[in-house]
Amino acid sequence: MSDDFKFTIKIPNSITLTHFYSRNNSRQLKRNPNFLSDELINTVLEILESMGKKIGMLMFEFEYLYQQKMSGVEELVEKFEAFTTSNDRRYPIGRDSHNPNFLQRLFFEFVDKKNLSVVFLQGYFVAFICNTFVSYKNYVNSTSVIRLHRIDRAGIEAKTKNI
Repeated sequence: MSDDFKFTIKIPNSITLTHFYSRNNSRQLKRNPNFLSDELINTVLEILESMGKKIGMLMFEFEYLYQQKMSGVEELVEKFEAFTTSNDRRYPIGRDSHNPNFLQRLFFEFVDKKNLSVVFLQGYFVAFICNTFVSYKNYVNSTSVIRLHRIDRAGIEAKTKNI
């Protein structure tokens, strides 16, 4: 492995999910008490410490945040800004969103101001990433990630289950 190879590490859902998944298909939301938890992220950073210089980015993936989970991009920016300000920034942070409504100027200004990286997600409900990039390229720093997802996730999992 090359000395300049770096890992992008996805932060666990236990930190990035606002609410727990429903186990019984009910529509009732149960708030995640560890959402953006300082204590839990510090535990994760301790575990990752041995990887040191091999860590290229910590990727924070937020689920599709609709009105019942979060009021809008302003609330997420506010919460994530407080979180990134209060925590160790020894590793670059990348931010992605599954909600195309959040990919707007406020989000990109925040990313630029905090020197975060953008994780562009292609698939699900998100518009073609090239269009998003062209619209906001002045706010994107030199380190970005592109995640390629397909609409047919079940199909992908069926084809790759033995890999």
